[in-house]
Amino acid sequence: MGKYDIWRVLHERYPDLVLENCGYPARLDYGLARYARAHWLSDDTTNALRCRQSQIHGSYVMPSAYNAAWVVKSDELDETAPDLLDSLIRSRMIGLFGMGTLLGTLPERVSLYPQAAREALKRNIAQYKQYRHLLHEDVYHLLPPSTESGQWDAIQFCTRDGSEAVLIVFRSTSPQAEQRLTLRGLSPDASYDVTGLNTGHSDRRPAVTLTTEGLTVSLPKPDTSEIYLFNRR
Repeated sequence: MGKYDIWRVLHERYPDLVLENCGYPARLDYGLARYARAHWLSDDTTNALRCRQSQIHGSYVMPSAYNAAWVVKSDELDETAPDLLDSLIRSRMIGLFGMGTLLGTLPERVSLYPQAAREALKRNIAQYKQYRHLLHEDVYHLLPPSTESGQWDAIQFCTRDGSEAVLIVFRSTSPQAEQRLTLRGLSPDASYDVTGLNTGHSDRRPAVTLTTEGLTVSLPKPDTSEIYLFNRR
């Protein structure tokens, strides 16, 4: 209770101050929820699946835009396949994203990441900037959040007026190569331009089709992902 009082007084005196909740072991501290501007959900930042699960589970109780995950130097970044690297990085982009270090040492700096990892960061940061504003909006969990690597993850964010949405999907190691997902929150009488960021291909679809028949996501390769942008027309 004393800690809550300290945070309350600090925010009363300095309303623009940003404080991050990183208290171990209570990552989701409801008492700090009204004061924290960022929530660090796990110290296990070197595993993409666990970062993704932490952000998706955390989105049930905290706004995703405030749930933080970083890319840090790890063996994961030695991967060279672009689609696998994309999935590793996107697993940290379901909320507040950044790049950091665990120990604050120079050998951990981003400039020493493998070239393929640096290129993957550049293209995924450009994509993240197209939808990060939606992480403040309504969230829909289109599949139950995964608890193991053999399950798909799918989470959607949609503006309250239905004008924009983003769908973020991960296959993980599931043997299932396709998933049909029913969108939510869209304007029922509108049509939407649907753009897949893996290819940049866009087409127009009626909202009623997306919310009843759904959208079929095909990921032939395990541990890959896709992001779809929806813009009302």
